[in-house]
Amino acid sequence: MISLIFLLAPVNSTRAAMIIMHYSLSFALFFCAWALLVAKREVYSLTSIPLFWISFGTPSLLPFFLLPIIHWLLLNRGWTREVRKIVVFIILALTPMSYWVVRALTFGSGVREYYVPRPLGVIRGGLFVLVAVALVILGVIRWKWSLKSQSRPMLASLGLFATALGASTYMAGGHLVDLSDWMISFVPNFSDWNSRHQLLLGLGIATMLCAAIIDPKESIIDPNRLRALLSVLGIFCILNFTFSQEYYLDSLKQKEVISALKELPDLRTVDAIMIDDQALRFNARGRLYRSYEWQDMINISLDRSQPIVVEPLSYVDCKRFVPTEIIQITAQNGRLESLLTRHLGIQLRSFPIKPCN
Repeated sequence: MISLIFLLAPVNSTRAAMIIMHYSLSFALFFCAWALLVAKREVYSLTSIPLFWISFGTPSLLPFFLLPIIHWLLLNRGWTREVRKIVVFIILALTPMSYWVVRALTFGSGVREYYVPRPLGVIRGGLFVLVAVALVILGVIRWKWSLKSQSRPMLASLGLFATALGASTYMAGGHLVDLSDWMISFVPNFSDWNSRHQLLLGLGIATMLCAAIIDPKESIIDPNRLRALLSVLGIFCILNFTFSQEYYLDSLKQKEVISALKELPDLRTVDAIMIDDQALRFNARGRLYRSYEWQDMINISLDRSQPIVVEPLSYVDCKRFVPTEIIQITAQNGRLESLLTRHLGIQLRSFPIKPCN
């Protein structure tokens, strides 16, 4: 049930974008390595290390690596008595640290701006993890939860711990600050690329939802619980379809814009232009196209030998950017019609401008 909810939960749907395909690849490799680590044959444990190493190309997976280590420790309680298991544990413990050192020596810090820890963010993320850990420990000591038992409270608390660990990196970087930050990524056509901060929340969310809906001790699912589960999965499928059709319409828009740009030969001679995009309803997640996206679309369509400077419609700073042309983008069709016909009816008009004269 956890796996089913995990696969269908509309978490981090921005992984559909090719520009961050490495997120998806790192994520998949991480869980493949985790499966090898806890496989029955010990020889697989060491073969998982290279996969973990590659997956750390997404730095937020470094602290999340604590989950596979804890899982391995629980399955190998007598590891201190066997030399082979001691070696495996030492290698596991050194893997994230050695990766960070090697990365720093070869590529610099390798940390993008939104990964840079901020003091308040570190405190906030640390407190979240500590609360989750305290809940698990308190449950084991006071309420006699067993890590082997299939109790719903234990399942829910472990899900909270996985969620806290997955969110801590992004919280340390100043993201997931309040409840709206947690909710906005589940709202279609409204969150730009911010759902990348959900990357590691799926496992914990799936575990907590499973604990809330299903009683693991029941061999047969109660009909009411089954209906609740199917309702949740149905909502997930609807959200997934909504997010996917947004990306599809966005891709159609880019293709039609590139085709329409070929009909504007005047763009071959200008060096700086502005874009007045009035077809925002087709932008996935309500995002705004970045300057480099516009620039690449123009370069592709016109096959320019010289780069062109492109900015979205905004206040013109004449000391930095002096556009001589403005392109207005409109679309004739609505979203549903465009989805059914695969045609947006994109139209472009070009006007000369002199904002700095």
